[in-house]
Amino acid sequence: MAEDIYYALPLRLDAIVDKRQAARCSLKDSIAQHIHLLLTSHFHENRFDSSYGCGIWEQDFELMTGLQWKDQTRDYIKKSIETHERRLVKINVKVELSEQEIGTKENKRIKRRVTVFVEGFTRKTNEKFTYQDQIFIAPLSVD
Repeated sequence: MAEDIYYALPLRLDAIVDKRQAARCSLKDSIAQHIHLLLTSHFHENRFDSSYGCGIWEQDFELMTGLQWKDQTRDYIKKSIETHERRLVKINVKVELSEQEIGTKENKRIKRRVTVFVEGFTRKTNEKFTYQDQIFIAPLSVD
């Protein structure tokens, strides 16, 4: 059935144009790839849906305590997943915030690291779904 086919990211359009099989993945891998895309997208990047993305980038330089920032970030991520990843239900999000030194001895800088934990259940099969990702922000980078 066509509805059971999930394509892996990044989508290789050259394979489709050349009439080759595009890379496929499992339902859980597809959901994980989509959550990663949501987390690393700013609002208004998708010209067809300005709400696509994650509010984490809207508060990047906000002056808030760690707890306020963490709570607001968790809420942004959960709302984004609930809105745009409809293959998951009963979504729970946990966020951990830390700082990490990046760079060489001569050129060190401290970046904020956000570790995101997502749990839920697939709507189709009711299987437990877990996901973990780390994102360095200000400016964005992905581990």
